[in-house]
Amino acid sequence: ILGASNASIEDSFSDSGTVSSTSGGSLDLGATTSVTNGATFAGSGITVSWGATINPSGSSAVDLSNVTLEDTSVSGPGTFTVPAGGTLNIVNQGETDTTALANGIRLVNDGTLNVDSSYLNIDDTSVLENAGSLVLGDTQVGGGASLVNDSTGTISILGASNASIEDSFSDSGTIDVGQGTLDIPTFTPSSTGTLTVGVSTTPGQLSVSGTATLTGTWPSSPSRATFPPSARKSPF
Repeated sequence: ILGASNASIEDSFSDSGTVSSTSGGSLDLGATTSVTNGATFAGSGITVSWGATINPSGSSAVDLSNVTLEDTSVSGPGTFTVPAGGTLNIVNQGETDTTALANGIRLVNDGTLNVDSSYLNIDDTSVLENAGSLVLGDTQVGGGASLVNDSTGTISILGASNASIEDSFSDSGTIDVGQGTLDIPTFTPSSTGTLTVGVSTTPGQLSVSGTATLTGTWPSSPSRATFPPSARKSPF
């Protein structure tokens, strides 16, 4: 993009090279964008916008970072990977708008995935696998038990946001609710999982509608408390 110019591509677009917006400009991709392994997005200001679709092309996993997905369908088959050091942003503009992971897409986050979206729908054939940092704003994540938090992954809340994960999910990593609220149906992490809840003047809250598996000890003057999982089940 030339300097601070604002550009758009309104027809189907195949990317095998580099798309760059590094000087304050913006590029809006408004139709179907197919991304080939080795293609890169550089800078900021690149948006796949309302009603558009982005999909990986080919049989190899395709890196996807430095992009904002806005009311978009991320469509399979195939795998997108947010690489270590990379960032992918998912946002919606309206209270009823949805970004969808659909048609068997696998989105693997090894970097930072920011989701500040009214609704993120993961259909029953798709998977969101978090091995990096997944940051949830005011967001509902639903659509099936297809969210996986790996042992290296952290799911955290953006400031005082209220987020919910509507279906049971696989958790081997860290859940960090420093402030805000995270609503989940159950909390039964693996032996490597950790729960950290802020208990300062603006405490975090983990709300579990079903059964929680917790253990641990509150410090005498806590600012944060960490609960590694055990076999003991307690109402929460």
